[in-house]
Amino acid sequence: MRKTHWTLSWETVDGGKNQNTVFYMRLADFPALKRLPARQRMSLAQELWDSAASDTLPVPDSHRKLIRSRRAAYENGRMRTLTMGELAKSIHRRK
Repeated sequence: MRKTHWTLSWETVDGGKNQNTVFYMRLADFPALKRLPARQRMSLAQELWDSAASDTLPVPDSHRKLIRSRRAAYENGRMRTLTMGELAKSIHRRK
């Protein structure tokens, strides 16, 4: 199996340097998986998604601030909300 990878590096606020290696794989790297029936590939995709979703990723402070602001606007009645019907109509109008 051929592995392709990228090395990411970035500067930290305090001037230090961090470096991580991220492995990149494609379906073409796994021909047996490509031959699976669609239902099995979807099941595998769900399993991969679930395993990634369980990883803890840092949430930037800017995102936390935005979420708090939007929640406060919602709780104080300053945010327009939609019913499911209104949302569906809005989506269909954009198509």
